[in-house]
Amino acid sequence: GDAALQRRTGVWWDLNSCPVRVRGCIESAVHKQMGHRSKVVIYAMGNLEYISSDLLEEIASSGILLVHAPCGGNDFRKIDGQLSLTSSQ
Repeated sequence: GDAALQRRTGVWWDLNSCPVRVRGCIESAVHKQMGHRSKVVIYAMGNLEYISSDLLEEIASSGILLVHAPCGGNDFRKIDGQLSLTSSQ
């Protein structure tokens, strides 16, 4: 019930190496994998300079958080560490 919906699940999505997905598809896959519903927070990361502004606007308007990470994996690790520190406080 309500307790399951209070749980949060984060999804890291590399825009540069993965095909574009729809938010609903990502949420369905997470819920199916976890066996319960929870609030899904999706971070779409990558070098945003290579993605059209129309697509970025469409992604952002769906509630997906965009993170510019021009250096790929190194940026992902740095940002993940920062978010982990923030969420544990």
